[in-house]
Amino acid sequence: MAALTLEAARLAGIKVGPTAVTVDARWLMAYAAGLGENDPRYYDTIASGGPMAHPLFSVCYEWPLALALRAKTMDEAVARRGVHAFHNLVVHRPPRSGEGLRASARVVGVQRVRAGTLVVIRFSTTDRTGVAVTTTDHGSIYRGVDLKGDEIAPSPAQPAAAGAPADSSRWQAPIEISLQLAHVYTECARIYNPIHTDAAVARAAGLAASSCTARRRWRSPFRGW
Repeated sequence: MAALTLEAARLAGIKVGPTAVTVDARWLMAYAAGLGENDPRYYDTIASGGPMAHPLFSVCYEWPLALALRAKTMDEAVARRGVHAFHNLVVHRPPRSGEGLRASARVVGVQRVRAGTLVVIRFSTTDRTGVAVTTTDHGSIYRGVDLKGDEIAPSPAQPAAAGAPADSSRWQAPIEISLQLAHVYTECARIYNPIHTDAAVARAAGLAASSCTARRRWRSPFRGW
């Protein structure tokens, strides 16, 4: 069986977008529901601004860009070995129901790690006038995948949103993850990654089980807006 590899030269500077995205109330509500949120503000279509966006909602409109980057830089066998390693999100302001956004993505770092190859993608989303809405640095480790060529040093991360206290305390709470939650989340977020819900795909990537077969406790660092 041939070794799985990623080519640094193919990844360097690759980008997609900007892509037009429309945030609608149904999507905002479904995402919150998929996470089991019970704050009525997430479902208030009577409010002047519509339902409130969950702090992590940006992953929904970033996912298609991630798929587009994968299609440009790696084959399916490599892509299916990607595991989410870290997520650094800056919310400059919450996206709003009914507004049009412009989202783009580019590879900003690639390096060898013990488990394989780490690829860092920066997602940049603005409103129609070019004002920043969200910026995300997303790292995925491609397990058992070798890097061909020189590493790409990651570019500096985005600063924290204006007004965010530098010494703000972190809030944590345990959350039980039910057997079916990965499937509910997948459909409500409009994000399908088989490594989350398909045990065969997870096992092929070297994991004991997918999220749909593993019960775990997750600690959220988010308190809300």
